[in-house]
Amino acid sequence: RKWGGMRQHDSQEFLQFLLNVLREQCNRIAEKKPKYKELDGKGSQEDQAHEALKYYKSWHDSVIDDIFGGLLESSITCDNCNHISYCFDPFLDLSVPVPGSGMNSSSVNLHDCLSKFTEKEKLEDIEGYKCEKCKKQSTACKKLTVYKMPRVVILHLKRFSGGGFSRFSRFSKNSARVSFQMELDFGRYCYSSSEPSRYRLFAISHHSGSLTGGHYYAEVENAYDGCWYNFNDSMVTNCRQPDTSSSTAYVLFYRRI
Repeated sequence: RKWGGMRQHDSQEFLQFLLNVLREQCNRIAEKKPKYKELDGKGSQEDQAHEALKYYKSWHDSVIDDIFGGLLESSITCDNCNHISYCFDPFLDLSVPVPGSGMNSSSVNLHDCLSKFTEKEKLEDIEGYKCEKCKKQSTACKKLTVYKMPRVVILHLKRFSGGGFSRFSRFSKNSARVSFQMELDFGRYCYSSSEPSRYRLFAISHHSGSLTGGHYYAEVENAYDGCWYNFNDSMVTNCRQPDTSSSTAYVLFYRRI
C-alpha cells in the first residue's frame, strides 16, 4: 500500500524495502528466532566479528544475505589509554556521502565518497563517551571499515539531505558530478587485504531533475549478452556503456570479479 498510487517514491528506499521483504520470505531460519541479546564484545577483533556474524545469521540467513550481505566495523579509540572498542553491523547496502553541496559543487570521484565514509571522526563531546577499559570520560576517534565484503556491493550516493540550501524547502539535492570506475578496488576501505576486493559496475539507478520534479531511470548490463540497456518507465532500449561521470547517478551496483 505504501508504494502504490501516483506518488513519487525514492528508489533507494524501495530497494531497501524490497531486499528486506525478499530476505524475510527466503529466510532459512524456519524455527523460532532467538531472543535479543547484547553481544559480549570480548576477545580479539576477529572473535568479536565472528560472534556478531554468527548472531546475525541466527536471525537472517537467506540468498539475499548470501549475495548482498556484508559486515561493517565501527572502531572507537580512546585518546586517554588508546584502547580500541569495536562494534559490528551487517549491511545490505552502503550509504556514502557526496562531498560538497548544492547545484554548483565541483566534480568528485567515487573514491572521495568512500574516503569520506571511512575517514576518522573526532568525538569531542567527552560527556558522551566513557572508555570501557580506563573507565574515564575522554575524547576519542571513530572510524568505519568494511570488515566483510559482499558478492554484490550496492553504493547509495547520499544526494538528498534535510535542512538544505533553499529557504523554500527543508530538503535539498546535491547534484555534484561524481566520477566512478567501471572496475573498482575496495581494498583500501576493507579490514583484510587478503579478501577479494575488485568489483565491476553492472547497474546504475539515476535520479534526474529536482526534488519537486524528479525522475528515476536505470542502466543495466545484461549478464548474458554483455550489452547495456536503459530502463525508463515501461520502455527498455539498448544503450551504450554509461558515462563514468554523472550528476544523476544515485545508486551504483558492483559485482565481485
